[in-house]
Amino acid sequence: MYFLLSILIVKRAKIKLRTHPSVFFSPNSIRFGCHFDSTSSISRRHGSSSSITEQSRRREAEAMAGLLAWAADVVGGHGSVHGDEADDIPILFTEEQQSYVRELDRKSASLTRAIQDLRQRLPPADISQRLPHLLAHSLASNAALTMQLNAHSATKEQTQLREVTLQEENAAYERAISNCESKIQEKVQETDLLQRKLKEIDDVEINLREQMENVEAAKVSESAKSSDLVVLRKEVREGSDAEAAKVSVLEKLEAKKKELVIMHNAHSL
Repeated sequence: MYFLLSILIVKRAKIKLRTHPSVFFSPNSIRFGCHFDSTSSISRRHGSSSSITEQSRRREAEAMAGLLAWAADVVGGHGSVHGDEADDIPILFTEEQQSYVRELDRKSASLTRAIQDLRQRLPPADISQRLPHLLAHSLASNAALTMQLNAHSATKEQTQLREVTLQEENAAYERAISNCESKIQEKVQETDLLQRKLKEIDDVEINLREQMENVEAAKVSESAKSSDLVVLRKEVREGSDAEAAKVSVLEKLEAKKKELVIMHNAHSL
């Protein structure tokens, strides 16, 4: 930016040199020349002496101030040459020169705005005092964020491990449920089989009871018709044998029925 300002000053100086040669003979320019010559002569005479070095630095600063004053005179077109420029011939620019000057003015205005923006962006004066606090706060924030990140990472790992464990447990439970369902199906089939057997036994019992009733009815009719005591005794003996056979069959049926009921209860448990 300063380089552009220098170029702008030099270009304006060239325009002034072409139009107003007397501007370069202002007191500031003469003073700058005198200071520059005196500074160079003093530097050549005294070398590395500390006091003379300070004087030379001071004079160089004065020379720089003279240079800046001269540049201000050249750019502004005013200063210590008011009396000399009052009677000068009016400046006449060509159209190209006027457009060039307008372009330079626009660039100067844009540079001025840029400088003002940069000055507004400069930090406040107490920023150096707040920097340690800002650094400490930033470090504390980074530490807190790191701890949170580590905690989240640990929680995520635990969640993943828990998910894997739950999946394994679910698979084991599904296998156990499948085994239980297969066993229940087997028990249901066994229960159906036992129920069919019980029904068959009940049917057999009913048939036997009917046969026994028929036998008893036949025996009663035969005993009423026959008057022979021998025949009666024989029939009684045969009836007792039939009754004993009937009782034994009924006992066997009851025992078989109890056995089936016990087996059914055991399968149900």
